Amino acid sequence: MSKIEQIFYTEKQICQMLSLSRSTLWRLRQEGSFLEPIKISKGRKVYPASDVDAWVKRVLDQNANVQLGKSSNQTQKVYTETKGGK
Repeated sequence: MSKIEQIFYTEKQICQMLSLSRSTLWRLRQEGSFLEPIKISKGRKVYPASDVDAWVKRVLDQNANVQLGKSSNQTQKVYTETKGGK
C-alpha cells in the first residue's frame, strides 16, 4: 500500500503568500477567478498546495503575456526590476 501525502494551505497562509486580504480572496472566489476551498470540518477550509501553485503560475504566465505587448525596452525593464536588477 502506497502512502499518499498532500500539502494544503489555509486561507490565512494563502493571504500571507499572495499579500491579499481575506475579503479580496473571497471576492476572487465569487468572481470565479480563484479556487474553491475544500471544507475539511466546520469552519476549516483548505486548498491543495498543488492547485494553488498551478493558479499562481497561470496568473504569472498571463501577466507575462500582457508584457509581451510592450516594447522590448519596457519588457526588459520590468523583467530586470522583478529580478532585483537595475
